[in-house]
Formats: sequence, structure tokens, C-alpha cells
Amino acid sequence: MRQDPRQKLWPKAVEAPQIQPPPEMWGTPPLPAFGTMRWQEAKQAREEGERERRERPRVEIDRMTGEPVRAADATTFTESLHWHRRDLLAVPESLWVIPQYAHLKHLYLESNRIPTMPPQMAGFPSLTLLSMGSNLLTEVPPWIDKLTSLASLSLPNNKIRVFAREIGHLTSLTSLNLFCNLCQRVPTTLGACTALTMVNLGRNHWDTWAGPENEFASAPSSESAAFVEPEYLELEEGLVRAIARNRIPEATEGLRAYLRRRIQGFEEEKRVREERRLSEEEAARQALFLSDAFLRKKEELRLQ
Repeated sequence: MRQDPRQKLWPKAVEAPQIQPPPEMWGTPPLPAFGTMRWQEAKQAREEGERERRERPRVEIDRMTGEPVRAADATTFTESLHWHRRDLLAVPESLWVIPQYAHLKHLYLESNRIPTMPPQMAGFPSLTLLSMGSNLLTEVPPWIDKLTSLASLSLPNNKIRVFAREIGHLTSLTSLNLFCNLCQRVPTTLGACTALTMVNLGRNHWDTWAGPENEFASAPSSESAAFVEPEYLELEEGLVRAIARNRIPEATEGLRAYLRRRIQGFEEEKRVREERRLSEEEAARQALFLSDAFLRKKEELRLQ
């Protein structure tokens, strides 16, 4: 008769010790072995644990951001925040209320419904990356120059028409992304951002400028009057074509060269007008001196 192989394993299974998890893995203190169990002590331990959990301060969490609402609930400094795809209607106030965010370096707020950038965001001088793509922004605010350490500014897929001239004060800016917006002109001060290595200006309205055709329209009509540098510039046709083809390196270098050339032209125009003004003032002084000398000579001849 053939022996069942399971019968060989049965004695070993019976003799195997009952493995229990270590005490630190238990939610509550482990109960003693059956027969010596003290039910009153176990009940008292459970009640003390429940009382301790009830007395523990509750941390209020923002349902939209997942971050603590009160400053006392945040215990560590944060350098990077990822608040994208949370249907935010505004930048959360906890960003500048909680002191643990004072040294923030990277801020991601993409794919929300934020219409404006509040001025309180200017209080992050150590911020190096700001990404607010796919929102409802209409402008780059003038206080953007307060972010002195900003190296990357990404604002694609918004409704931005004008970005402030103060952007030229961001000397550490290396990347600017304004893809798919409503921009029509660039500020002249952008030429001061000499550290720029990547500028994405694709899918904007560079060829639909509705303002004056000549950027010198605000300058005085007199050729000798002081030159007024235009605040915004219209991009040249070749540069617009490079941008439309999404050739980012070529468009970046072309934009830098174009701004450099226009700024040099403005400086030359200022110099020429200043020289013309000085020459006209000198000619007027000479004419006045000659007229005074003529009158004096005429008076001397009359007295003789």
C-alpha cells in the first residue's frame, strides 16, 4: 500500500512553533499568554492609548494643497513645492504665512485656475524656479524684479499680453518660457538679461500688433529734442519666422542679437541728439552775444 506523502509532513507542522510579531509591531501592548491574561490591565492600557490620541493636537491640512494650514503645524523648512493640478483659484495664503516656506527655491503651480500673481510672492528672494503654466494669468507683474535669484521663469499656456519692463532687472535669468500666450511686443529692457540661454516665444501674436506702427511715435518731433527710448519693441520679420518654426536656440540667439542691436541704435541716437542739442545751444549763445555786441557798437556810434 502506497503511503500518503502528506503524512510525513504532518508531525513537523504540529511541532512548528507559533511565530508572533515582536511587541513593537503591535498597535497596543501585546496580551499575555492565555491562562495568565489580566483583562483589567489590558482594558486600562487601551483606554490610556485612546485618551492620549484624543488629547494630541490635530493638524489641520489644506485639502487643496495637502500642506498644514497653521504655521505651528509645519516642522521643517521646505525648498520645493509641487501644487499642480489642484484646481487652485488663487495662490494659497499659507505660502507666505508659514515661515517654513521662507527659503523656498522651487515653486510649481501648473494646471490650476490662478488669474493673478499676488504681490506677496515678492517675499521669496531665494526663489530660483517659478513655474505657473496652464493658468489664467494675463500679465507678468512689475514686482517680478524682487525675485533677485530667479533663474527660470515658465509661464506657458496663459493669456499674457504684456510682461513688465522690470524683467530686465533679473540678471540671473537663464530660461524664459512664454509659449502659447497673447504677447505682441517684447520690453526693451529684456536685452539687459545677458544670462539668457533659452527663450521660448512660440505661438504668440507677434504679427498682429494693434498699436502705433512706429515705436518712435512717443518721441518728440524735434530732431534736437531729448530722445525717448521706446518701452516695447516689435520683433523683426526674420525673427518672427524663426519663432514660428519653434527653433528655440536660433530664436534665442536672434532675439539677443536683435535687442543688442536696437539698444546700441538707441544709444547712438541719444548721442547724436545730445550733440545736436549742444550745438544748437552754442549757436544760440553765439547769436545772442553777437546781437549784444552789435547793439553796444550801435549805441557807441550814436553817442559820438
